[in-house]
Amino acid sequence: MPAPDLPIADLVACVDREAKFRSTTYPRWVRSNKLTAALAEQERIRLAAVRLRLVQSEAVKRIMPALFVKAGFDADAARLLLEEAHESVEVLLPPVPEWLA
Repeated sequence: MPAPDLPIADLVACVDREAKFRSTTYPRWVRSNKLTAALAEQERIRLAAVRLRLVQSEAVKRIMPALFVKAGFDADAARLLLEEAHESVEVLLPPVPEWLA
């Protein structure tokens, strides 16, 4: 089944809810030895990286058409190019810093 095309704002809100849940749950799990402090911190960093990627991808979606138009493409052609290159857009994103991965 294909993934639903959900708005980025909804996905970011979901990540924020999960981060809030983890911020209250993980300390209890660490105290009861169900989770190590190191793993809890790694998971916090990973969730922050997911949020960052979502925000970056939304920024690219909003900025790229304007850059194509500025480069001389017409707006419809720019949108079409971006739709065709949708899977390649990730290449345009800066990599997640190693310390955040």
